[in-house]
Amino acid sequence: MRALLTILACLFLTNLLVGQSALDSLKAELKQARDDTTRILLSQQIARKTSAFNLDTAIAMAQHARRWSERINFVRGKAEAYYQLARLYTMQNQLDTAKVYFQRSIPICLAHGFSALLADNYWFLGNAISNEDNYPHAAEYYLKAIPLFDSLHDERSLMAIYINYAWVMSETGKYPEASQYLYRSIRLAEKNNQKQTIFDANHELAYILVCMENYPEALNVLKANEKRAIALDDRDKISIAAGDFANYYGGLGKTDSSLYYNLKDLSIQLQIENSKDLALVYNNVGSDYLAMKDYHKAIEYFQASLASSGQHRNTYNQILSLTQIGEAYQGLGEFSRAASIQRNALSLSHEIGNAQLTEDILRNLDSLYRQTRQYELAYQALQSLNELLDSTESVEKNKQMAELQARYESEKQAKEIAVQKTEILGLEAQNTKERTRKIVAFLGLLILGTLSMWIINRQRLKIRKDAEIRQQEQRALKAEKAAAELAREQLESELLFKQKELTSHTLHLIQKNELLEELKSRLASMKQSAASNTAREIAKIDHLIDFDRYQDEDWENFKSYFNQVHPEFESQLKASYRDLTANDLKLAALIRMNLSSKQIATINNVSTLAVKKARYRLRKKLNITEEESLEDLLMAL
Repeated sequence: MRALLTILACLFLTNLLVGQSALDSLKAELKQARDDTTRILLSQQIARKTSAFNLDTAIAMAQHARRWSERINFVRGKAEAYYQLARLYTMQNQLDTAKVYFQRSIPICLAHGFSALLADNYWFLGNAISNEDNYPHAAEYYLKAIPLFDSLHDERSLMAIYINYAWVMSETGKYPEASQYLYRSIRLAEKNNQKQTIFDANHELAYILVCMENYPEALNVLKANEKRAIALDDRDKISIAAGDFANYYGGLGKTDSSLYYNLKDLSIQLQIENSKDLALVYNNVGSDYLAMKDYHKAIEYFQASLASSGQHRNTYNQILSLTQIGEAYQGLGEFSRAASIQRNALSLSHEIGNAQLTEDILRNLDSLYRQTRQYELAYQALQSLNELLDSTESVEKNKQMAELQARYESEKQAKEIAVQKTEILGLEAQNTKERTRKIVAFLGLLILGTLSMWIINRQRLKIRKDAEIRQQEQRALKAEKAAAELAREQLESELLFKQKELTSHTLHLIQKNELLEELKSRLASMKQSAASNTAREIAKIDHLIDFDRYQDEDWENFKSYFNQVHPEFESQLKASYRDLTANDLKLAALIRMNLSSKQIATINNVSTLAVKKARYRLRKKLNITEEESLEDLLMAL
């Protein structure tokens, strides 16, 4: 056994030395190169070889290739260098910088027909955008890359991008479409005997099946994939398989089993040097302990996740860890410390511009400040939250306002053109009459001078009256336009006021339910240590809270506000889809409000998974295809 280990160690060291030797050889060639094109190609090779273990060196070499390519105007070199820098900055999580270089490389590829490089640009630009959680936009670039890879007969790239596309589709809730692309990837991988890709595709398939609550089929896929990971003898794959089992049991609500597999995953990750997934696994373990209300253990693992995220410059994971550390300290009753940590997370969230994280942190701060009776700070957090929600809705509102403005201007121009045409026709008719009258007047002069003078005087009087009438009509038209503009402004003001009332009522409803849930939690804790008489009183209070939570009064108030803002929404839905239930109409209204699944779950006092199932049933009743968006359909009503 020792002899075998010695041989394996020697082989590993030999491969490492050979790789380093090849890199040293490339660097030596670069120093001796006299031709700029050769320097560019060598720099790009060195960047590719060093990207796996030294990103800073790889970026420096790619920048050298970029500068030399730009200096001699080497078109292919520029396109390659821009793409290489874009990928490297994506690996560093500097997504804004990465997108700048993608947008430089893509036009060159389009102009010069670099199809393979263009496909790679679209693919990894989609990856960069998906890292910002902008899944629909990422899907657009994947769909641009797929036909290019298909035309190039690049099946290896196709089977990999199918998995990426399936993942972003699953994140937008389009599970059937995501499954189809995963099965395509699996068929190509089996054809090309790519066992690792088969594993990766089944890994994503298991996640989708859990999301669809198809737990029996998910378990079959998980067991088969675990066997594949063991057969591959790949620690990363075995780690992923353990994480998939944890996700499966988490979906079933079995936190103990989820924790078991997350700890198994963690033990594997700790054996992998410089693992980039370690922070995520620490965070998963901490989340299980947080769910079990073992706050000290949770904080221990979240802090480990925070340290690992900082090592790999993953600000997004850092924010998640800080947020959950704050929640754990809040659970321990250390409210001041919890608030300080949440504020740190908020500052980082502002730096990376992630609206969803910022919204979640502001809600946590609002709840925390209310719990500690710091109402002024709670008001400030709520005000910031309202501003954030207004800003996320501003794009859609601006678009609607622009459409209304364009329609108004079009109608205004049409009316002005119609008035001008009427005036022109009137003037032409008047000129015709004038010519006729002049002839008559001329003939009249020959016949009777007195009669012609009477006709001329009468005509002058008529012209003055016509001019006065036209002036009056113009003044009346201006007055009508001013009145119409005033009415439009009043209508817009009333609509804006009603929208704010609706938003305010919705936020109040969410916050009330969150507060009632918190009260129930605290009453449950008090009940455990209270005397029997006190426990009975606490139980009565708990029943009163449950009674209040399930009253329809709040919903009726919400429905009243909603119908004022969207008066035709419910009637149009009922007319088009007669089998909708009251719950379906309620869910449709909340989606029309652009609320997240988490907010809808809070309002309805159900789980987020229940909301996802309800959305899935509603899509079926509305006959929405996989390519169509439920939100777009409801927004259009």
